[in-house]
Amino acid sequence: MHDYDPRDWWWSPNGSGAGRDREPRDPDLDRLVICGLVGAICLCLASFAPPPLFAAVAAELLRLAALGSALEAVLRGERLLEERITAWDQAAALGATALLLGLAAGASAVEPGPAG
Repeated sequence: MHDYDPRDWWWSPNGSGAGRDREPRDPDLDRLVICGLVGAICLCLASFAPPPLFAAVAAELLRLAALGSALEAVLRGERLLEERITAWDQAAALGATALLLGLAAGASAVEPGPAG
């Protein structure tokens, strides 16, 4: 029987769940996968909004996810500038995506009014 380690929760290839007999993982790849999954979940949740509001809802969800990633970085005590990809980088990527979607939503929401 193996001790539970909350930092090592990936299942090993042989199905034992121990995770000690596999090669070490790349932390940058893990962070990129987490960032992609968070972005995909935000877009999936935004797809329930009416079509004209999709971009605005997705931007808000991504903005909240960016704030959550920044909070995670603070709680973990990660430095802002490190050589590896951190939660700060994830927050920056999610925030930039939210900004782009927000600009797209703002541009598509502007309708020309009556002239004169």
